[in-house]
Amino acid sequence: MVAKILVIDDQPAVARAIARMLRGYDTSTETDPRRAVRRVADGERFDLVLCDLEMPEMSGREVYDSFLREKFDPMILMMSGHDNVSSLFAAGCPVLVKPFETSELRELVSALLHVDVRAPSVSSSLCGSASLDSMGPSIAHGGERCGRIRRADQ
Repeated sequence: MVAKILVIDDQPAVARAIARMLRGYDTSTETDPRRAVRRVADGERFDLVLCDLEMPEMSGREVYDSFLREKFDPMILMMSGHDNVSSLFAAGCPVLVKPFETSELRELVSALLHVDVRAPSVSSSLCGSASLDSMGPSIAHGGERCGRIRRADQ
């Protein structure tokens, strides 16, 4: 079965570009975060949600909180083109800093879909957790690093 992914970004060109990067997955895009929330409220479910952190109508955190109110606790990867991600790193939330390479995105998505990185002991109220080590935040699969989440200053 092909994983179902929702990309939420207020910039249509960015949302389409990310969907193209994820060719091979069942990828949908939404440029209006309120529509994304309505889709979930109507019962649509996704294996992974990639959500821009800063959007004019609703922030990524507000989108995630709305999903939780709809009894949908998605695996979520926040994306940000700003350097405002330190609090998310501190909370253990996977964040992909824009711009990023196709290979980087595909590697992280693959890792997130194959290993549920949301460990109850480290989960946050915002989203899933990622490991933090001397090399920075990462996703691990079978004890090996398979994806890196870049800090804004890298």
